[in-house]
Amino acid sequence: MSLPARALLAALALAAAVAAAPAAAQQAPAAPATRTPTPPAPAAPAAQRLSPTSPPTHLVDTARAGPAPAASASAETKIEEEVKKATTQLFGPDPPQDFAQAMRDFIARLRGIAQQAKPGFPVMVMSDLGIFARRVENNAEPVADSKYILPRPAPEKRRSVEIDASFVDKADGLVIRGLHYGFDRFGEATPAEERSDLLRIVDRAKEQGRPVLVIEQTASPQAVDDALKKDAALGLVPFVKSYPGAAFDRLPPYPQRPFRENAKSVLGFKDTENFLALFDIGRFASGVQLVETLGATNFDLLILGTRHGSGYLTREEVEALKLKKLGALRPVFGYLPIAVAREGAFYWRKEWAERPPEWIQEPDADTPGGHRVRYWRADWQQIVFTTTRSFLKAILDVGFNGVLLDPGRVPAEYERQRAAVSKTAREAALAAIEAAERAAAEAARRAAAEQAAKAAAEPAAKKP
Repeated sequence: MSLPARALLAALALAAAVAAAPAAAQQAPAAPATRTPTPPAPAAPAAQRLSPTSPPTHLVDTARAGPAPAASASAETKIEEEVKKATTQLFGPDPPQDFAQAMRDFIARLRGIAQQAKPGFPVMVMSDLGIFARRVENNAEPVADSKYILPRPAPEKRRSVEIDASFVDKADGLVIRGLHYGFDRFGEATPAEERSDLLRIVDRAKEQGRPVLVIEQTASPQAVDDALKKDAALGLVPFVKSYPGAAFDRLPPYPQRPFRENAKSVLGFKDTENFLALFDIGRFASGVQLVETLGATNFDLLILGTRHGSGYLTREEVEALKLKKLGALRPVFGYLPIAVAREGAFYWRKEWAERPPEWIQEPDADTPGGHRVRYWRADWQQIVFTTTRSFLKAILDVGFNGVLLDPGRVPAEYERQRAAVSKTAREAALAAIEAAERAAAEAARRAAAEQAAKAAAEPAAKKP
């Protein structure tokens, strides 16, 4: 979890100690003067009253329980206010209810604009389970209309994954991360459950005739060979990042030649046997150096970042990259991160290091020099695709054959942060409410005792 999120959680936990109890003593009810009052029965704690297993407030016997229904409704309102305050502090006003769906909507809009500008321009999407599917607990209903969901039986005591079939169907191609290696950590074999879920996404894409590329991450030659063999057996186009680290910034040390290297021209995805993922080209001093390096390879497809050590790729350099070493043609795609802003990019301002705009979040561990963004905000989307100097326009203008959109793990991380912050805020609010209730009950008990003592003293004072 990020440092800002951790700090917010700590602040919320501290709030439980600052309960609203001081004002509670003023809420003590006045007892009748003509008889000895019976102290009220203690009310159930707020956590119990608001429990999913407790009876609805409209079924509570008000004559017996007093004003419990109103208190429950008031407590729930207070809790929701505190949860909203916490999430607003973390994500700004009106964050999306579903971060993954907000990303899908963003991608759909971006794809529409790209293909309006250049009909047939392929827009591929990279993810693991993040936006291609949604996790639901046992027997829980997925948050989507059932016609867009591919159901599958969920074994006992296991979370299930529902594929967003509509989104998969509309993508021009998928890049799956970590089908066999590197799903959670570099070099580790992907757990069987996650691999099974990823294969269901692969099957759906293949049924719809969508190309599927796979990025594996492992360094062992034996594991690299195993990943390439398994991916090819499934009819997928593989690339293995065989060096550690978050950045895709160099040629893989193993294998030294492309998998299934060939001399044919690549006129479409059906001709693609292999590809190179080089999302960060900043290690190359110039576009000329990049062209010289990659021009000496026979990769069928290149997916490249756009900014090298001294600027951005030009149309001439992109055209030169479309030739293999053997002279055959190959497509070159641009890489576009859509949930992370990078320091040094054309839109980045120096003052943001100290005073970032509100749509910039915390640093992104997977992107050197990168910061997560509130990608649902119009400010960021203008940078990506709606301004005359947008990322998308730059990719179209320099002649890339297509684009790969990368949402990273940002939507899933935002969901985790919101769940953690909401849980802490709810617990803090409940603790404050219960502390106030205890203080009010104690004040009522003392008032009743004082009134009883006063009533008992009155007859004695009237005796001669």
